[in-house]
Amino acid sequence: MPYFSKISKARLATCHPDLQRLFTEVIKEYDCAILCGYRTEKDQEEAFLNGSSNAHWPDSPHNKKPSIAVDARPCPLDWGNIDAFLALRNLCELTARNLGISLKPILRFKNVKGQTIVDYPHFEIDCWKDET
Repeated sequence: MPYFSKISKARLATCHPDLQRLFTEVIKEYDCAILCGYRTEKDQEEAFLNGSSNAHWPDSPHNKKPSIAVDARPCPLDWGNIDAFLALRNLCELTARNLGISLKPILRFKNVKGQTIVDYPHFEIDCWKDET
C-alpha cells in the first residue's frame, strides 16, 4: 500500500484540514507525493519568478495559513506522463466529492514568461478567497 514520506507528511501538515483529509484518503489508493503546501514569501516569489506561479506574495492560496492549496505529483515521477497526473486528479476529484470537499478545476494561467501553464499538480479548495 502506498504511503507518504516524512517530507510529504510535513508538507501536507501545512495545509487546510480538508486537504489533509483528502490526501489521507487518496494515498490509500494512489501512490503520490506532496510537493508543496504552505509557501513562505521567499518561496512564493521564487515560484513566481521561475514561472510556476502567477501570483506574488501573499496572493497565492499557498500563502494562507493553513494553505488552501497543495501541489501533489504521482509516483514514480515522470513530468511528461500527463495521464498519470490526470489519473491522480480524477481520483482526487472523486474522493473530494465523496468527502464533501469542493475543489477548483485544473488551473491554467499565463506566467511571468508569457507561457501558458496547465498546473496539473495544483489542488485548491474552491472559493478560498471567501474564507477568513
